[in-house]
Amino acid sequence: MPNSSTPSTLIQPGAKTLGGTSPDAATATTVVLPTVTVPNPTPLILTKFQFRKLFTTAERVIIDNIQFSSNFSTAVKFTVTTMQKDLENSGDVDLHLIDVVQGVTFLYQIGILTQVRMNRILANLPPL
Repeated sequence: MPNSSTPSTLIQPGAKTLGGTSPDAATATTVVLPTVTVPNPTPLILTKFQFRKLFTTAERVIIDNIQFSSNFSTAVKFTVTTMQKDLENSGDVDLHLIDVVQGVTFLYQIGILTQVRMNRILANLPPL
């Protein structure tokens, strides 16, 4: 178990390690992001707002406030926060970019999205 002098790590496919020492390192666990295959290499570009609107209001509220939830581990909270920062710092969003597919799949794996919702988001279909 990590302590305050041991960096917490988040593991991505391909053995890329992200992370570092944090105040919550003692409670962090390892997160393995899903290995995904992008079915279509042709870019599908959306604005950040268009991408966010593919999620329901309830899904956005959970994602936007995940750091306050007791339903997720510290490592999951760190991962979602990093994904949010990546989105904030991006220009447009390419739905076919491996990082985007991986992030949406991760939201499914941690229970924020159902498989149907994940598939609709990745197909650029709005909520029903």
